[in-house]
Amino acid sequence: MNVGQGDATLLGFPNSQTMLVDAGRSDVAINEAVNGFGPGFTVDTFVATHPDADHIGGADAVITEFGVKTVIDPGQDHTTQTHLNYLTAVQSEGAAFKIAQEGQDLSPDPSVSVKVLHVDSEAADLNEGSIVLKVTYGEIDFLLTGDAGIEVEKELLAKYDLSAEVVKVSHHGSSTGISDAFLAEVQPRHAVLSYGGNNPYGHPHSDILKRLFLSNILVWSTPEGDVEMWTQGNDLHIDQGIDEEPTKEDPDESTPIDDSQIEIASKDLDGETVGIKNSSTQNIDLCGWTLESVQGSPFYNFPDGYILEAGKTNYITSESEFCFYTLGSIRGQMLQEKIIYQNGPVTFLCFWCSRSIFVPGLIDV
Repeated sequence: MNVGQGDATLLGFPNSQTMLVDAGRSDVAINEAVNGFGPGFTVDTFVATHPDADHIGGADAVITEFGVKTVIDPGQDHTTQTHLNYLTAVQSEGAAFKIAQEGQDLSPDPSVSVKVLHVDSEAADLNEGSIVLKVTYGEIDFLLTGDAGIEVEKELLAKYDLSAEVVKVSHHGSSTGISDAFLAEVQPRHAVLSYGGNNPYGHPHSDILKRLFLSNILVWSTPEGDVEMWTQGNDLHIDQGIDEEPTKEDPDESTPIDDSQIEIASKDLDGETVGIKNSSTQNIDLCGWTLESVQGSPFYNFPDGYILEAGKTNYITSESEFCFYTLGSIRGQMLQEKIIYQNGPVTFLCFWCSRSIFVPGLIDV
C-alpha cells in the first residue's frame, strides 16, 4: 500500500480473514489506506516485521481502529516512543500478542501458507532480525522480506526454496539487500518497491533498479499508487491505482493534451538513472520526443506508439552490459531538466524501461 516512506502490505484470504504486514510510519497514512477498503473493514492479524518507525509507526492506529485480534511480533526490544505506543495499543485493545518462530505458518486460512522463513530476536541490527514471510496459494508465491539484508539472504538461500512470482524488495530498495544471487534463486516476475517519493534516503538506490531491470523484472513502485495483486492459485493479476483517477482512454483529437506535465521526476548522476513522469491525468504519446543532455552526439527518439500513462514514472539508465553507446566522455555530466520536442541529441541512454520492464532493442544503431 502507498503509505509514504515505509512498508504496509495487506493480505486477504479466501475465508475472508485479513492480515496486515507492517503499518508504515504514520497513523494518518495507514488510516487513509485501510479506510480505502470501505466502511467497517477490519484487520484480523497484524504482523510487525521489526520495530523501526517506518514499519510500526501506524501500528497503534491499526490495532485501535480496525479490530486487530492477533499481533505477531519479532520479539526485538526497542526503546522508542513509537514502539511503546504500539505495545500500549496491543495491551489496551486486548489483542493476543505472539512472538514469531522460524518455520511457523501464520495463515488464518488452511488453503494458504504464510510461512516464517526468518526471524531473529537477538539480531544486533533490527533490520537483520526482520520477519521474512513466504505466502503461497496454489502455484503462486509472494516473498515479503521486511528490511532483511544480504547476510539474511545468504541464510535463506542455504535453507529454503525461495522461488516466487512476486518479491517485496527489502528495505525500500536500499543497496543493503536483493543481491544478484538472491534474485537468481527467487526468479520473480514482479518486484514491489515501497518508499516515499523524494525521500531523503535516496530510495530506491540506482544499483538496485539496474539489477531489477537487467533481470527483466517488472517493477511496481508505491509512490505511483497502491499495488493490487490477486490470484486464484494458478495465475496472477495486478493493477495499480494513482492518487487522481486518470483518463485511461486515448484522448480524441478535440481533447487538448497538457504535455507540460511531462517532467524529469528524479535523476541519479552517479548511477546514471533518470525517472520521467507524466503528472497529467491523460496518457501521452511520446513519439517524436527526445531526451537531451548538456553534451550531445548520438540521438534518441521515443518509438512510435510509445505511451507514457497518466500518473506513471518510467526510468532510463545508461550503464548496462547491453550498452549501445560509448558514454565514457560524458559520464556524470549534468542533465538539462527538460524534455524537448522533435529531434535532438541524447547522450544518456542505453536502454529504455517501459514501466520498469527491460525492453532491449529500442535504440537503433
